[in-house]
Amino acid sequence: MTLNELKFIVALAKAHNFRKAAEACFVSQPALSLAVKKLEDELGVLLLEASVRPTPLTSGLRAYWWLSVTLLGVAVAALGALLRL
Repeated sequence: MTLNELKFIVALAKAHNFRKAAEACFVSQPALSLAVKKLEDELGVLLLEASVRPTPLTSGLRAYWWLSVTLLGVAVAALGALLRL
């Protein structure tokens, strides 16, 4: 799991749309879809119902979204601390 993958989850949860989330993350829609599939396989959880429009949030994505927001906040705080050294 990478920081970019965490950003993808946050963007998808906000946009409910693969294309808009991909644009917000500055990646192609196929790259975003592939990253989500990889995360689903890694976590063993369905994150999105990709066949439905707008893309609904599954319970797995809602739980993972909270974790993603928390971890990204910690990463930003850590980077800020390092830059102040």
